[in-house]
Amino acid sequence: MTLTYWHDHGDTYRELIPVAVGVTTQRGFPTSREVAEKYAALTGRDLSLLPFYLAFSSMKLAVIFEGVHARYIRGQTVSEGYEGAGAAVPVLVSKALRELRALAGA
Repeated sequence: MTLTYWHDHGDTYRELIPVAVGVTTQRGFPTSREVAEKYAALTGRDLSLLPFYLAFSSMKLAVIFEGVHARYIRGQTVSEGYEGAGAAVPVLVSKALRELRALAGA
């Protein structure tokens, strides 16, 4: 799930998802690939199914954003910044599908 929130420098696709945009692009942050590689090195875990878990977490976040968007359009949000939640849903679903295609080798 952490990598779903991670924003690599130059990842314009990730900029369309309004959660923690740009925080991890700052100097000193590793790339998402470096985070995954470090995790694998420290834990000894096999990351061959990482695309599946990235797809799963992207869909999970898409569902959350859809709920936020529904509350926003009903006027039930109490602060600003929720107007971009709905636009993030198709971006996250598309990201999930790309991860699954990569896993399947398509």
